[in-house]
Amino acid sequence: MQFIVKAYDGEGMLDKRMAVRPRHLEGMKAMGRQVICAGGLLDDEGRMKDPRW
Repeated sequence: MQFIVKAYDGEGMLDKRMAVRPRHLEGMKAMGRQVICAGGLLDDEGRMKDPRW
């Protein structure tokens, strides 16, 4: 079954997101071929989108 997960950053979350990024990427790699496509929702300046935008 395929599904989509959409997530948004809250204010001031960049540092936390970057701190956990290595573990996140390890987890994604462990999923192997189960993940078809992945990526962040970015604004025009390349920052993660906030739900208020």
